Amino acid sequence: MAGRVQLAQVALNTIPTYTLQNTPMPIEITKKLDQTICNFVWRQISEMSEVRYTHKFQTLRPFVPITMKDDKLKAYNYKKGLQSDLQSTIVLSQAKTYKDMYDVAMENKVDIKRKAGKESNKKMRFSAS
Repeated sequence: MAGRVQLAQVALNTIPTYTLQNTPMPIEITKKLDQTICNFVWRQISEMSEVRYTHKFQTLRPFVPITMKDDKLKAYNYKKGLQSDLQSTIVLSQAKTYKDMYDVAMENKVDIKRKAGKESNKKMRFSAS
């Protein structure tokens, strides 16, 4: 994982440094570069648990500073990386901030696991009788 992050950082962050040595880089370009890095780094997350995904999202903060400073962009990227069933739950709850989305995702995942546990208990009782 660290190798993938470093590859994205080296490949994408050196291009504007080389071409724009004497002028500051426009914020739009910086945001697009951060988005490209996010897409590259976080593209294989559909099988990840929400806790692991959230930890990874927070761990990669230094590599995408523009994304993490803008709360709307941070919330958007977090929601985009969640599994589709949790994305729809967040849309229904109308959560707008990263913290609200995180809370909804964790509550929903706990409910899903609780229901799955009840289902497996019913199956075990049925097969035992």
